Amino acid sequence: MEILLDDKEYQIGKNVVGIILHDARNEDVIRAQITFVFNYLVSGKISIVTPTATDKDRGLYIVSRLDFQHEVTRTLTVTVKKGRIEDRVRFVLPGALKTRL
Repeated sequence: MEILLDDKEYQIGKNVVGIILHDARNEDVIRAQITFVFNYLVSGKISIVTPTATDKDRGLYIVSRLDFQHEVTRTLTVTVKKGRIEDRVRFVLPGALKTRL
Protein backbone atom coordinates (compact mmCIF):
# COMPACT_ATOMS: atom_id res chain seq x y z
CA MET A 1 0.00 0.00 0.00
CA GLU A 2 1.20 3.46 -0.88
CA ILE A 3 -0.38 6.68 0.37
CA LEU A 4 -0.13 9.76 -1.83
CA LEU A 5 -0.48 13.02 0.07
CA ASP A 6 -0.26 15.33 -2.93
CA ASP A 7 -0.97 14.95 -6.63
CA LYS A 8 -2.11 17.71 -8.97
CA GLU A 9 -4.05 15.39 -11.25
CA TYR A 10 -6.49 14.26 -8.54
CA GLN A 11 -6.53 17.40 -6.33
CA ILE A 12 -5.15 15.52 -3.36
CA GLY A 13 -4.69 17.78 -0.38
CA LYS A 14 -6.51 18.69 2.83
CA ASN A 15 -8.46 15.63 4.04
CA VAL A 16 -8.00 13.90 0.65
CA VAL A 17 -5.36 11.25 -0.05
CA GLY A 18 -4.63 8.74 -2.77
CA ILE A 19 -4.05 5.10 -1.91
CA ILE A 20 -2.42 2.68 -4.32
CA LEU A 21 -3.08 -1.00 -3.63
CA HIS A 22 -1.06 -3.94 -4.96
CA ASP A 23 -1.29 -7.61 -4.08
CA ALA A 24 1.56 -9.99 -3.20
CA ARG A 25 2.36 -10.40 -6.91
CA ASN A 26 2.55 -6.59 -7.29
CA GLU A 27 -0.65 -6.55 -9.35
CA ASP A 28 -3.26 -3.80 -8.98
CA VAL A 29 -6.12 -4.42 -6.56
CA ILE A 30 -9.40 -3.09 -7.92
CA ARG A 31 -12.90 -3.03 -6.41
CA ALA A 32 -11.62 -3.62 -2.88
CA GLN A 33 -13.39 -2.67 0.34
CA ILE A 34 -11.36 -0.23 2.43
CA THR A 35 -12.08 0.67 6.07
CA PHE A 36 -10.35 3.21 8.30
CA VAL A 37 -10.13 3.26 12.11
CA PHE A 38 -8.50 6.01 14.19
CA ASN A 39 -7.36 5.04 17.70
CA TYR A 40 -6.50 8.00 19.93
CA LEU A 41 -3.64 6.75 22.11
CA VAL A 42 -4.03 9.18 25.04
CA SER A 43 -7.79 8.90 25.53
CA GLY A 44 -8.21 5.38 24.17
CA LYS A 45 -11.09 6.61 22.01
CA ILE A 46 -11.68 4.64 18.82
CA SER A 47 -13.24 6.32 15.80
CA ILE A 48 -14.37 4.28 12.80
CA VAL A 49 -14.19 6.64 9.87
CA THR A 50 -16.40 6.30 6.80
CA PRO A 51 -14.69 8.35 4.12
CA THR A 52 -15.53 8.25 0.45
CA ALA A 53 -13.14 5.96 -1.45
CA THR A 54 -13.36 6.23 -5.24
CA ASP A 55 -11.73 3.49 -7.31
CA LYS A 56 -9.85 5.25 -10.13
CA ASP A 57 -8.65 1.95 -11.68
CA ARG A 58 -5.15 0.42 -11.79
CA GLY A 59 -5.09 0.12 -7.97
CA LEU A 60 -5.57 3.85 -7.28
CA TYR A 61 -8.25 4.98 -4.84
CA ILE A 62 -8.98 8.62 -4.01
CA VAL A 63 -10.12 8.88 -0.40
CA SER A 64 -11.83 11.99 0.95
CA ARG A 65 -13.07 13.02 4.41
CA LEU A 66 -10.04 11.74 6.33
CA ASP A 67 -9.02 14.28 8.97
CA PHE A 68 -5.23 14.51 9.14
CA GLN A 69 -5.18 17.99 10.69
CA HIS A 70 -4.99 16.97 14.38
CA GLU A 71 -1.59 16.94 16.05
CA VAL A 72 -2.87 14.40 18.60
CA THR A 73 -0.92 11.13 18.67
CA ARG A 74 -3.12 8.39 17.25
CA THR A 75 -3.00 5.40 14.96
CA LEU A 76 -4.78 4.98 11.67
CA THR A 77 -5.52 1.37 10.74
CA VAL A 78 -6.40 0.82 7.09
CA THR A 79 -8.01 -2.53 6.28
CA VAL A 80 -8.35 -3.73 2.70
CA LYS A 81 -10.61 -6.63 1.79
CA LYS A 82 -11.01 -8.24 -1.63
CA GLY A 83 -13.02 -11.44 -1.72
CA ARG A 84 -11.79 -13.67 1.09
CA ILE A 85 -8.39 -11.96 1.35
CA GLU A 86 -7.91 -9.25 3.95
CA ASP A 87 -4.86 -7.23 4.95
CA ARG A 88 -4.21 -4.19 7.09
CA VAL A 89 -1.58 -1.61 7.84
CA ARG A 90 -1.25 0.74 10.82
CA PHE A 91 0.23 4.24 10.74
CA VAL A 92 1.20 6.29 13.81
CA LEU A 93 0.08 9.88 13.28
CA PRO A 94 1.07 12.64 12.98
CA GLY A 95 4.63 11.28 12.70
CA ALA A 96 3.91 9.15 9.61
CA LEU A 97 2.79 12.27 7.76
CA LYS A 98 5.98 14.17 8.52
CA THR A 99 8.47 11.55 7.34
CA ARG A 100 8.14 10.49 3.72
CA LEU A 101 9.38 7.02 2.82
